[in-house]
Amino acid sequence: MISESKLHDKDKVWVFQSSRTFDPNLQSQILSTIADFTKDWQTHGKALQSGAQILYNHFIVIWVEEAFQSASGCSVDRMMSFFQKLGEQHHLDLFNRTTLAFIEKDKVFFYKLSEAKRKVKQKAFSENVLFFNNSISSGKQFHQNWKINPYQSWLNR
Repeated sequence: MISESKLHDKDKVWVFQSSRTFDPNLQSQILSTIADFTKDWQTHGKALQSGAQILYNHFIVIWVEEAFQSASGCSVDRMMSFFQKLGEQHHLDLFNRTTLAFIEKDKVFFYKLSEAKRKVKQKAFSENVLFFNNSISSGKQFHQNWKINPYQSWLNR
């Protein structure tokens, strides 16, 4: 898990999910490529302080320290373009918002959005299942609401 010292409550956060498991070699390649990107990542000519981590072998979490310098629209667009290319390079679909991830006893599994909503409506998930709410956008939300009970998420609307 990302430690408190790495990710602060006010940091801007993005989560990119892949249903393909990142093996250790792929994780190393991805993190190296991200490190190359972030060392030159800027907004309006000012460097962004950022970090990235791979979690559960399926999620790339990247953040910007907003207390140091906020990310602008252009810098966010550049990051999104970078992740699009990263996905193409490694044959990953990092932008699929119709496949949702869940975890139970350290095992990550996926459902299509319609199936996940159906399971929530039918109360078919066990009480031990957590939903990865990748719509979070801050360090505080990450720490409090990234892994949540699916019945307490937007899936239950």
